[in-house]
Amino acid sequence: MKTDNSGLETSLEQSPDLEPQPLSWVVKPAPRAKSPAPLPSSGRLWAVLILLVSVGLHALALWIPFGQEQSLEEAPDEEEAIALTQLTPSEPESAEAIPTPPPEAPRATPPVPTARPQAPQPSRTIPAVASVTPVTNPVTPGRSEAAGAKPETDLFLTEFPRYPGAKPGVLGLPDAYAAFSQNTEAALNPVANFFETELQAKGYTLQDLSEQASRRVYLVSKGDTRQYLTLISNPEGAGTNILLSPKELPEDLGSANIISQEELDFYSDLPIPTINNEEWQRLSEPSFLLAQPDAFVAEIDPENFVERLRPGIQRALVATQHPDSQALFAELQTRFQVAYFTIEPSGNYGGGQLYKITRDGVTGYLSLVPTQDGTGTAIFVWNRAPV
Repeated sequence: MKTDNSGLETSLEQSPDLEPQPLSWVVKPAPRAKSPAPLPSSGRLWAVLILLVSVGLHALALWIPFGQEQSLEEAPDEEEAIALTQLTPSEPESAEAIPTPPPEAPRATPPVPTARPQAPQPSRTIPAVASVTPVTNPVTPGRSEAAGAKPETDLFLTEFPRYPGAKPGVLGLPDAYAAFSQNTEAALNPVANFFETELQAKGYTLQDLSEQASRRVYLVSKGDTRQYLTLISNPEGAGTNILLSPKELPEDLGSANIISQEELDFYSDLPIPTINNEEWQRLSEPSFLLAQPDAFVAEIDPENFVERLRPGIQRALVATQHPDSQALFAELQTRFQVAYFTIEPSGNYGGGQLYKITRDGVTGYLSLVPTQDGTGTAIFVWNRAPV
């Protein structure tokens, strides 16, 4: 038996007479077109089994790729979960880099409530500071002057003594001074004695700047507050005017209708040293100190032997340690220039030098007169030219 290339088996024993032919006759389409012979029962059983097995294998084959697809579908879920877990650490980085508002919002919210409770706290402490003076005293003087100047002024005015029976207003003076003036029917000397005694008793410091028959000027201070107390006799009759002002007033209040703020500042800002008991003293007896007293003294009160200076003199004092009037002028000239005053020589008067002073349209005069004993120089401030 031989097997050809087509896979068909040919028996040589059935046709021994036939000679071998080429293999081409064996493979013909005609025999293939014939239907196969029916299989025996055992063959049918095997065919059914093979069919069931093939169906099962196909089902298994179909089920296997379906399971792989599920695994593939689950895989991206796991990757997504992994991606989420990877994003969680990156979220703080992005929160720090890009979304700055979220961290700023919680940071901004705490100071807002803290700032709001702090706002009412200063308002509560302000009256405490203003009312309690010991709190401002231990603080540096610069702060106490800036923050507690007004309360100290209020205390200064509240505790300032009042002359018994004094009434608001002026007697024989311009109405411009009525706002800060009082008057009494008492004479000048009793009123002056009252204030000298009461002010010292209440802890005020008193400096006598001018003593005349009809006028007294005191520089009153307590703490960091200073005021000028001016006592002027009624030029029209009996009585005394009591004036308390932050600036020193001109002498001839009766002849002045309107006094500008520039004029008040002019005389109060003059860099003339204040009177003390050492170097700068009050000029009490110009008739004995000056060679030409008539140039500065108008009259002498026969009762009290008080010399009344000429009208127009705002201040009068003696520099006891400055016998050289020219050297004294050089020292005062620097002070005047620092205070924005213009000072220039204006001739001679009363045995000394006369100087013209100007600032802000206001003009005054300064006299420097050596004393007769040669120990000092008398200083006179005029609000008008003496000649």
